[in-house]
Amino acid sequence: MPATQHLATHASSLLRWAVDRMRRSLQPYPAVRRQLRRWAPGLAPTVASWLTSPTTIDYDAWIVRYDTVREADRAAIRQHIAQLSRTPLISVIMPVYNPEESVLHQAIASVQAQLYPRWELCIADDASTAPHVARVLSAAAAKEPRIKVIRRASNGNISAASNSALSLAQGEFVALMDHDDLLAEHALYEVAVELDAHGDADLIFSDEDKIDRRGHRFDPHFKTDWSAELMLGQNMVSHLGVYRRSLLERLGGFRVGFEGSQDYDLALRVSEQTTPERIRHIPAILYHWRHGLAVDTFSQSRLAQCTAAARRAIAEHLDRVGERGAEVVPHPAMPAFTRVIRPLPDPAPLVSLIVPTRDRAELLARCVDGLLRRTDYRP
Repeated sequence: MPATQHLATHASSLLRWAVDRMRRSLQPYPAVRRQLRRWAPGLAPTVASWLTSPTTIDYDAWIVRYDTVREADRAAIRQHIAQLSRTPLISVIMPVYNPEESVLHQAIASVQAQLYPRWELCIADDASTAPHVARVLSAAAAKEPRIKVIRRASNGNISAASNSALSLAQGEFVALMDHDDLLAEHALYEVAVELDAHGDADLIFSDEDKIDRRGHRFDPHFKTDWSAELMLGQNMVSHLGVYRRSLLERLGGFRVGFEGSQDYDLALRVSEQTTPERIRHIPAILYHWRHGLAVDTFSQSRLAQCTAAARRAIAEHLDRVGERGAEVVPHPAMPAFTRVIRPLPDPAPLVSLIVPTRDRAELLARCVDGLLRRTDYRP
């Protein structure tokens, strides 16, 4: 059998196996994804994106079927952790300022519930004025030695607070978390598995969704693998983002003045210091972004400020990588997203159009009319 035919047959069999496992089993997804990556790494994102498409299955049903961790899964995960060749310490950094008491409890509890045991939670209280914050943080740190807390003397906003939390971190890798969000219980395990397979990774990011105060999950964001071009239109890293700590420290951490898009700016700067192969995407929803609270988050209440900071981060990134003269503007169809318009090179490159045609003169006429009269690009 020719090699190409053999590969096609193998791929077809693998796809059928994956689909059958995912549709028959209540919780096959992590195991199937690992098997896919082992046998045919290039197929895993394709299978995952197809089967997790919101158009093919209701999201609530998808969660029950593919994203609910059961006791058998927990046992299998713990067994797998014991077999990993390396188990790096992961520092979760959390800047805190006046969150609701219940959601702060839940955020901390979601870290404590991690199936992967080698974590530390580094919390910086940004001079919160709500009295429950200090009480909750002190109690949590007293009960759990893996929780570290620092209280800032004055409010410095999220970038300064994140740097204070980062100063507590001892882990080889740093995961970013907001004070009212939730980690999936297998989140850091999935990160550790990725690092076990790709020890040179500098940046890891996962899929994410939103969660309301009733615990209902919605609006999943199933992401692509790393795309430098897509990153210029939106912060595709976002949550869960995990960074090599030595790289963050070399870059000076978060930049004050980019509040609301400080993690976007950070991801862009990190991408300049590494290669695409060392930016890894985990195609699993590991982070639940809180929505529907009594008080909106910073990014919700100050969207214009966050968007302006994001575009300034993009413009400075383009300048640093040598793409000078590019225009960073709102996307015409989605103003919260960004469009980068690059200047044409001089001289502008010649574009050749190939038109296969036969008989249909009216279609050819329309094509020629568009070329001659409906574009101002001359070469």
